[in-house]
Amino acid sequence: MTYRPEVDGIRTIAVLAVLFFHANFQGFSGGFVGVDVFFVISGYLITSVILREVSVNKFTFINFYEKRIRRIFPALFFISFSCIPFALFLMTPLDLKNFFQSLFGSTIFGSNILFWLQSGDYFNTGSIWKPLHHTWSLAVEEQFYFFHPIVILLVSKFSRRFQKSIILLGIILSISFSLYFIEIDPKGNFYLLPSRIWELYAGAILAYLNFNKIKSYFSNRLCDLFSIIGLILIFYSVITFNSLTPHPSLLTIIPVLGTALIIIFSGNNGISGTILTNKSVVYIGLISYSLYLWHYPIFVFARLILPNDLTNLNYLFLIITSILLSAFSYRYIEQPFRDKNKYKRRFVFKFFLMLSILFLIIGYAGHLTDGFKNTFTNPKYTNLILVQNTGMEDLDGCHGSEPKHMCRMGNKSKTPSWALIGDSHAGSLSSELSRKLSKNNLAGIQLSQGGCGYVLGLNKSFINPSFCEDLNKEIEEILLNDEIKNIVISARYVRYLFKTGYDNGEGGKESDLEDTYYYPDNYNGDKQRMDIILDAYKNSIKNLLLVDKNIFLVYPVPENGWDVVRQSYKPFNKNNITTSYQSFLNRSKLVIEKFDDLLIYNNFFKIDPSKLFCNIISPGRCETSINGELLYFDDDHVSNFGAKIIINEIFKQKIK
Repeated sequence: MTYRPEVDGIRTIAVLAVLFFHANFQGFSGGFVGVDVFFVISGYLITSVILREVSVNKFTFINFYEKRIRRIFPALFFISFSCIPFALFLMTPLDLKNFFQSLFGSTIFGSNILFWLQSGDYFNTGSIWKPLHHTWSLAVEEQFYFFHPIVILLVSKFSRRFQKSIILLGIILSISFSLYFIEIDPKGNFYLLPSRIWELYAGAILAYLNFNKIKSYFSNRLCDLFSIIGLILIFYSVITFNSLTPHPSLLTIIPVLGTALIIIFSGNNGISGTILTNKSVVYIGLISYSLYLWHYPIFVFARLILPNDLTNLNYLFLIITSILLSAFSYRYIEQPFRDKNKYKRRFVFKFFLMLSILFLIIGYAGHLTDGFKNTFTNPKYTNLILVQNTGMEDLDGCHGSEPKHMCRMGNKSKTPSWALIGDSHAGSLSSELSRKLSKNNLAGIQLSQGGCGYVLGLNKSFINPSFCEDLNKEIEEILLNDEIKNIVISARYVRYLFKTGYDNGEGGKESDLEDTYYYPDNYNGDKQRMDIILDAYKNSIKNLLLVDKNIFLVYPVPENGWDVVRQSYKPFNKNNITTSYQSFLNRSKLVIEKFDDLLIYNNFFKIDPSKLFCNIISPGRCETSINGELLYFDDDHVSNFGAKIIINEIFKQKIK
């Protein structure tokens, strides 16, 4: 197969798009499509190699998988091994457990399945703490390599037209599966092979085409134009796609088609060819695999080391570092292992088998020991371990599920008289409320859903925008039950109101996730939007007050901007992490003022966490710990210790 430097040029565009996306650079909100570009290239190159070898009767499975091992695993194993000491030193036990699970998953070509099964999607902030999270795409390709040669061999006995028809059928089936799966499981749609294989097959179909014949129908200028259009389609996707773009979906055809146009029509001449075959551009493409592997763990560990969130300048330095390390691993790891004269087949397979077994043992041990938590003896670490393994606990499957009458809390032999409703902020109170109810021989029900505060009449910007509204209508019907006398409501109302994550002004800033915000159907300007939402907050709770329920409304919990556990765990940070009380008030005052309108009702009880967490040790500051006990288990959800303080405050109220 003739070497095509422009293909490495495409790899450069793909890997830089991914890097800039992970660095949160403005203008690269759709940089994740770089992975889709890689899929198309892989499908094209792998199929081309198989077809060429089959045509001369030289294809063997052992040769094929030997090449895959030489290509993929030396760099992957080297970088994975390099991550281990940093993970042991910098990561909390829970994060460390997740790391070793992903080490195990990546070794058995199943990290995409692992991340699908774990909570949170690709765009969830939890992924930024997983050094090997990016290996999901390698797993997709490795799974593809298992069966794709078999398919090609089976159809190779038939005509080229039939072979192409089979590939096209695979594309149609995979796209159909993706369009169906995106409605029922968007996370699985993103991670799993059946939804992704059409992108690899899009590249595979290119291997059957005669590019010279196709280009003969067009002038050189027109061919160059088609290639430029391909570049535009990729750049358009990188710039305009974001975390809310259904992916993969029919929209994914845009970067896939763009990649195909470049592969077909690009050459060494013309504008696109000049760009893509530039020596510097080609070199980045040559080291793109190592660069893809290096950059993500470097980003993660930097976040775990530096006291504040990473700036653009920090990311630029980390990208340069990644490039330098990639050049090293390409020169001294990748290239030597690809040299059959340097390392014979037997050695390569032994190397692969021995290291695979080693990583499987280490990964499984890290999983069984909960991140080797018993190795941490520092009292500071011990407390963090306890906090990270508590927090939001699911009671009888009540959180994150459809409302059930049997989501019981407290004494389950009693008739429920209490209800806990809201989003994950309510979920974080569930364990302590259940304990308190049991202690008082009372019973309750939990009706909470992540991302869904109790707000009637508004939609959320999910793929299914009415999900929260439908859920809350069901909850309302349950709460109208006369036996339910006391209702605890907790939700992150402030986050839903604004379009930005919390910035503490001291180096800690949350990412902006637009799917967390409520929005009215029609509004004129942002002020009207906020007024409509605030009124919806108030009126939803007012409806419950009017049917003579005691409402215990947990006012906004002070946000932090930082993940409190991870921030406390950082080697250069002090234990007493605090945030500005005034900053909290500035962000929360509109919500607080609107809820204060409900104080006229005798059955309304204001539970204000800021009175419990702020100005109690340091004037003008909100605490994240009291007497060494952490109040949070992340940036905004209270720990069981924090929940206990809030629940005790609820039970101090004199029910009117």
